[in-house]
Amino acid sequence: MIRGLIKINLARPQEAVSDLNEAVRLKPNSADPYMIRGMAKVALGKVEEAKVDYQMALKLAEQQGNEDLKANIEQMLQRFKDQE
Repeated sequence: MIRGLIKINLARPQEAVSDLNEAVRLKPNSADPYMIRGMAKVALGKVEEAKVDYQMALKLAEQQGNEDLKANIEQMLQRFKDQE
């Protein structure tokens, strides 16, 4: 997951998605890899795919009771709505 973040910061979002696909496979019940993969997909212009990842991350954050992460994801999803 950390590698994915680093690759996003290095402007290598496609590589980040590959790394984050593996993170999702290893931790399918964790919100973080879905959220970060959503960020990478936004960088690639894959907005609809990013929304799916953010929605999954939101669901998992709610299940985990992670209110801070939930608030961050809700803000990201709101930005999509604001741009429509």
